Amino acid sequence: NQQLREVVGIRTFDFLYRGVGVFGLCGVDRLICFMIVRDLNLLTRTYRKQMDFAHSKYVSGLMEDLKPASSIPRSALKLYAQTREKLSRLLRLMTGVVVSVGTAQLLRRQVANQLNFLCKLDSKLLS
Repeated sequence: NQQLREVVGIRTFDFLYRGVGVFGLCGVDRLICFMIVRDLNLLTRTYRKQMDFAHSKYVSGLMEDLKPASSIPRSALKLYAQTREKLSRLLRLMTGVVVSVGTAQLLRRQVANQLNFLCKLDSKLLS
């Protein structure tokens, strides 16, 4: 049983700001952007390499079964279980990359919040 705990918080980004300054935070943001692009390219390559004709046909049929997108299909549980079973290998390969991109986006958001806070703090000194 694993407990959830904060690994990186506001204090971490404050320490980062003290260490590298505003320009360093902008550089960290840009670095994270490049890491996200790299991960998305990896995701695209993995998808193209692992997706064969049978998977492609199944996903096309799944899209038709899920229409209209505004409602839940009647046999949703059965449909999702079949999909998970059929695409388990492909999803297992892609899950790590998707989690990595999501984590990077959360880090970017926190860096942006820190920069926004610093701008508001410094703007009072300029007026």
